[in-house]
Amino acid sequence: MLNTISHSEVESWLVTTQKIVENLGSAGLNFSTNSRDPSSSLPYQPDVYYKDKGIVVGKYVIPLGHRPMTAKLVRCFFDDSEQYFSKDELLEKVYNVTLNDLSPRMKHSLYQSLIKLISRSRAFLHQACRVQGAYKDIEWFQFDRNKRKWSITNLIQV
Repeated sequence: MLNTISHSEVESWLVTTQKIVENLGSAGLNFSTNSRDPSSSLPYQPDVYYKDKGIVVGKYVIPLGHRPMTAKLVRCFFDDSEQYFSKDELLEKVYNVTLNDLSPRMKHSLYQSLIKLISRSRAFLHQACRVQGAYKDIEWFQFDRNKRKWSITNLIQV
């Protein structure tokens, strides 16, 4: 059975997250940004990296401790030197499975779970950046149709 979350609970969580991030910023946890990249739609290209159960975007920290699967998905892109991952590679990394050991039905089910995880993680990171008041133009979890692989954002060079 699914638990429903009220709008007020979401608002409360967003306010709490914003206060945490503001407190981290006032504690001197500001991070550098890259120089302007003309190909980016942002005024400048922020550094994006994974640190201590959260993703750092420019000077903002988006905590992921309460979203362990999103954290695992994000960490895949930072723990490896690869910039792009196929859905098979992501499936193996996120769910700790070997594809050869799975039945076709289980593989299909995990593919659907992975796509749902990517979609929810994308929405969460987009919302978290919007709440911060910056970096609204970052496109999270981009799929390159030519390579048939995923990357974490439209800006990062891992």
